[in-house]
Amino acid sequence: MITLTLAGLMLAQEQPAGEPKISAGQAISKMIALYHEKKSMAGTIILRQTFGNVAVEVETRFQYERPSKLYIRQVKRASDPDQALVTSDGVRFTYDAPKATAAEGRRLTETVKQGIDVLDYQRIYAAASACLIDRSAPLDLAISRLEDLKYLRNQWASIDNMVERESGYIINGKWRAYGNASVSGSYQIGLSKDFELTQYQIVEPMTFPNQPTQNMVSEWKVNIKPDAAVDASLFRVVP
Repeated sequence: MITLTLAGLMLAQEQPAGEPKISAGQAISKMIALYHEKKSMAGTIILRQTFGNVAVEVETRFQYERPSKLYIRQVKRASDPDQALVTSDGVRFTYDAPKATAAEGRRLTETVKQGIDVLDYQRIYAAASACLIDRSAPLDLAISRLEDLKYLRNQWASIDNMVERESGYIINGKWRAYGNASVSGSYQIGLSKDFELTQYQIVEPMTFPNQPTQNMVSEWKVNIKPDAAVDASLFRVVP
């Protein structure tokens, strides 16, 4: 059952007296379940990453429609602007060749049906994601591949506390780059009262020789809607 699978991703956590009636782990599980394999989904994710006086912004617009239609467009606004595009019309999917490969600069096209196998939107995302500028936790949560959810769960080294506000919930904890890595920062998850993801943040202290420690702050503002109406014109092959 998907409920049991998702519950297994989260830390068991007792709630101290005076804390919200729902635990942080339960709130995250409800958020994951909200996005899991919906009929369709659409929205935007905006990353703002800052380090000292340097700032980068990446805007992601995406949508999918089951079983095999997908659209992801990313635009990077910085001193070195960039963009990426993944599309699937349900028959073929196209994406930018990953950088630093022999095919860099080209658009690649593959068929959704590969032999006796038919790729769904999640597997198309996995196949094409190497070209993305911002492969983010919010995007992984929206696409909701179980492998990606497990990876995210392992990045959340702890769930330290949750604050309930009028607008929703703020969850804080320790963050690591992958499951066996040492803790290298902190994360914050913002949820609405309906457990929609509204904000995700990672703060990583960075230390360089002869310089004071500064924080790399990556913050994603999220507006993604399950079972949303999609723009069918975006599901097309872009050679």
